[in-house]
Amino acid sequence: MVDHSAAEGQEGESSSAQVGGMIYLEIASANPPDTLWLTYWEHLLSDAPEVTPGITLPLIGQKGTFFEGSSGTKVFSWALPPDVENGYFSIRYDEVELAKQWSFSAGNRVRLRVDLRKGNILFGGPTAGYYRTQYLLDQAFSEERFNSDPILIASRSEGLFTDSASRASYQKAHRQPEDIHVRMKVLVPAESGWDHLATYMETPMQEHPAWRVLDSQRQTLSADEYAVLEARIMGEILNRADNKAEMIADQLVKESAKGEKFLAWVSGLKPHDSSISHPRLIQGVTSLEVLRAKIKGEKVMDNFLSYSPPIRDELIGYYLLSNHNRLNEQLGALFQLGISRIETPWIKEKLESLQEIKSGQFDSAGLVDPQGVPLDLTDFKGKTILIHYWISGCKFCIDDYRSVLQPLEDLVAGNPEILLVTINADSGRDSWVKSLATGNYTSDRFLNLKAERGGPVLSRYAVHTFPQKMIIGPDSNVRMQSLDRIEPEKLETILDSIQSTSPVSHLSTKILLP
Repeated sequence: MVDHSAAEGQEGESSSAQVGGMIYLEIASANPPDTLWLTYWEHLLSDAPEVTPGITLPLIGQKGTFFEGSSGTKVFSWALPPDVENGYFSIRYDEVELAKQWSFSAGNRVRLRVDLRKGNILFGGPTAGYYRTQYLLDQAFSEERFNSDPILIASRSEGLFTDSASRASYQKAHRQPEDIHVRMKVLVPAESGWDHLATYMETPMQEHPAWRVLDSQRQTLSADEYAVLEARIMGEILNRADNKAEMIADQLVKESAKGEKFLAWVSGLKPHDSSISHPRLIQGVTSLEVLRAKIKGEKVMDNFLSYSPPIRDELIGYYLLSNHNRLNEQLGALFQLGISRIETPWIKEKLESLQEIKSGQFDSAGLVDPQGVPLDLTDFKGKTILIHYWISGCKFCIDDYRSVLQPLEDLVAGNPEILLVTINADSGRDSWVKSLATGNYTSDRFLNLKAERGGPVLSRYAVHTFPQKMIIGPDSNVRMQSLDRIEPEKLETILDSIQSTSPVSHLSTKILLP
């Protein structure tokens, strides 16, 4: 005989304990993972390390039980941070992404089962509709990519697939029935880039299948949830269109009718009308406004300022944080302008912190010479220092040394006020020493140093891509950091200018278009 009063009391006690937001995940698989990795963001503009890196933590799996309806699964759970009102999260194991930058709100409670044996995902709990819709939108955009012809971007159409194997494969692909097969297309931007973009623009943005997905789930979503996912769809579509347009940006600038046609088509999304943000929307609008500035001869910061906060602030923040090492001489002035107009506290603080790093005294912690002796570049105060960051095996680093740095060595050889430095970022010392000996990356006319991978220099200055350059002024302050290829003559001019110009006049550089 069951004591119902006791059972009810226990059940009520258990239910009352279920407070706060929770993501509960079951994985059904013949060999489920023991650990999942979850990254979450309170503020997300991009998952790039230098923009908004997020917090990563492990989720340890527990064996499911018959009593909880999870027999045969591995169970994982994540209690949503109680102090985060809204945010985003990603979940992965090995190379498998179970969720990528899904949005959450405080108090969300959802149960998911990823059934790898049956190939489906099931949703339950009070906010199941919101997470199901995010999954369905992932599917809609993945399906679009799945059904799109692969594109090979080439500088010319002649001479491709000259070997018999690739030619045979290419010809075979184009003999397949068009109704179920995709086939590679060769895109030469200067020749067929506009046709490629024009074909994409034949379908109005409002007719993308993702809108139908969102509409079909409307009854399961709150007004705020609907608005967030609406912003995501706008961003996904904008990013796809921007990528096609960026390939022919020069053509859109030179042929104004084409540029105006693209801008008119994009305006169908009405991004200015959005009051709710999403990372993909911010990324898409940023690229759009950079393109608009080029096409119409405007200033990109003025275009950002035409939006209302908080979207305006996120546009400025994302643009500066993701392009800080491409803005070169404009960096100081653009940071000053952006910080003066931003109202969102966390973005303002992040930019102010980066501005301090970018314009402050260079931190040499962890730098060593080939003999392992620590070296501080501030010991060379009074000199203007060019730093070249590189890694072994990087063909772009080799090319940059041969075509830029070697000529620069000759240009500045007679100037004792300019010091040329290389900083290697290999994971080990041995590969660095071997590469030095080849003469392919640097010479003994440079001061050759090594930074610890993941150490203070590389992390502080967000050096994740190679080759990359930095210039330190005579006051030992960082004046410029750039991923761009800069010709040796221009580099010499910049070095001479910084050597003879005070930090104040450097920051007053005229704001130019990026």
